[in-house]
Amino acid sequence: MISDLQGNALSGATSEARDLFDQAVEAFNIYRGDPVGILEHAIEVAPGFAMAHIMKAHLFALATEPEATRAAKDILSKLKTMRLSEREASHVAALDLLVEGNWNAAAVALDRHSMLHPHDLVALQSGHLMDFYRTNARDLRDRI
Repeated sequence: MISDLQGNALSGATSEARDLFDQAVEAFNIYRGDPVGILEHAIEVAPGFAMAHIMKAHLFALATEPEATRAAKDILSKLKTMRLSEREASHVAALDLLVEGNWNAAAVALDRHSMLHPHDLVALQSGHLMDFYRTNARDLRDRI
């Protein structure tokens, strides 16, 4: 199976889509560029690439705008029709909590996720942003 730069398996990805995903993760990590646009291209290349959809849902859910939250919910509906790995399903479970406004539970879900998948940068950064928005200094410190 194809893996990202951190060694996480990427179901439904092609080599080209994986490369685009890695670019989107980097853009997200350094807050530069257009990770959503890159992910949309990855999804065009590989429509069944779950992590591209998942990361896009994270970006929209973390935007804290009603329209973006609705878009994240639409992505989650599509993801629930896909065959997901345990790691991908764990992201979806955390996102379900987040889009319903339960930021504390979503952050805890990503804490657990990161214990099982410590090299998942999407989960790490999404959780870190949840900690920041919740002004939780201890979790900001401990998440890494």
